[in-house]
Amino acid sequence: MQDQIKFTEEELASIKTIRDKNTTLVLDLGQNELETFTLTNRLKELESEKHALQSNYIQLRADEQQLVQELNKKYGSGTVDIESGVFIPNK
Repeated sequence: MQDQIKFTEEELASIKTIRDKNTTLVLDLGQNELETFTLTNRLKELESEKHALQSNYIQLRADEQQLVQELNKKYGSGTVDIESGVFIPNK
């Protein structure tokens, strides 16, 4: 068996410091990856929700246009006071 060489306390401390920093870095990288994964999934959820809201908005605008056409056909053009429920025809 070859002769063993013992590290000095300073050398051993340096090795342990590097090992501990490596362990911490690997854990931090893993945590960062999990946070990125979570945020990416949340972003996908928000994107999907945005598309649904945009579709609802498009449908609402179409419903509004249809109602305006129906009211114009029935009452002519004018404005509506929603608070009082009064229609004011254009002159």
